[in-house]
Parts: sequence; C-alpha cells; structure tokens
Amino acid sequence: VTPLPAMHGDLLIWGFRIGDFAYLTDVSALLPGTLEQLHGLHTLVLGALQQKPHDKHLHLPAAVELAQKIGAQQTFFTHLGHRIGKHEEVSATLPPNMQLAYDNLQTTIPQKA
Repeated sequence: VTPLPAMHGDLLIWGFRIGDFAYLTDVSALLPGTLEQLHGLHTLVLGALQQKPHDKHLHLPAAVELAQKIGAQQTFFTHLGHRIGKHEEVSATLPPNMQLAYDNLQTTIPQKA
C-alpha cells in the first residue's frame, strides 16, 4: 500500500495505491509528485462531489480532467452528492472508460503476471 498525499481544501489527506488500483476520495487537489505515482493504473476510484466547483472536493468536470491525466484503464467516480444529477444521464456524458460508481459495485483488478 502506497499512501498518496492530496488536499481536502486546506487539509492534507491521504489516498492509497494498491498495485494497479488507487483510491482517492474527499480530494480537492493532488500534491506535487502524486500524479506521477498514479501512472499505469488499471482502476482508479476518484471523488466527484457535484457538477459545480466546490472548495473541498473535486467537481465532476475537474475529476474527469484529472482522471484523463492519470490515464487508468477504468475510472469510477464516487463520493457523489445529491446535486450530481441523475445517474443514467450523467453517466451517458462520461468518456467510455469512466462511470459513476453505485451501491454494490464490484470490479476485478487483474494481478500482474
């Protein structure tokens, strides 16, 4: 497990990378050097609170942009607020390798050979 420094507003918080999986929720920004630690991911779980900017959380457009920079094979957006919009409608606007997470979502993270 590799801890990944990030910001939640002006508060330092930690995300985690475990092999080809990374979990970063409750995040407003990454610290310098964190982005480089996220290359080569299979699965990224990233917070995206709502559609409009927020001072302590990534909003969906910023989360999509960050996910594109990271370049994981699949990205799930979590930590969704009630202002995010209807799940099906918002999901239809996302790039093909990105989707809103949902209750009981399960995914498989392939083991490296």
